[in-house]
Amino acid sequence: MLVTRDPFLLDIERPLREFFDGLEFFRPVRARERTGIVPLDVWETETKYSIAAEIPGARKEDISVSIDGNRVTISAELKREVDVQQRNVRPLLQERYSGTLSRTVELDLPIDEAGAKARYEDGVLMLDLPKSRDALPKRLTIH
Repeated sequence: MLVTRDPFLLDIERPLREFFDGLEFFRPVRARERTGIVPLDVWETETKYSIAAEIPGARKEDISVSIDGNRVTISAELKREVDVQQRNVRPLLQERYSGTLSRTVELDLPIDEAGAKARYEDGVLMLDLPKSRDALPKRLTIH
């Protein structure tokens, strides 16, 4: 059996586990129990938004992006495929996430869906989302 330990937690792990064991509402988060949230970076210029979303291990066919006004939703299905020859191998540690990931971001201004672009490279989804021209601030010319 393979056991991983964080040396910092060794001294406090057992007493904390014993204390919280009987409480239903508290469950320590383990790698296999992680929720599927997509980590994002979002940038803004005067005319567009840019989003970088980390989705390592996903195939681009399994990634979906939907735009509804100023709301952008990114979702992906991560599948862990087991090699047929390795089915009789007993796993000792499985920390890679498999399941559905999803993230919705609400931006200040609506997106011009026709001009939106997406590319997926090295586990990072990059979105270029131009702001809707109707929503951009208007400058008045003074005569």
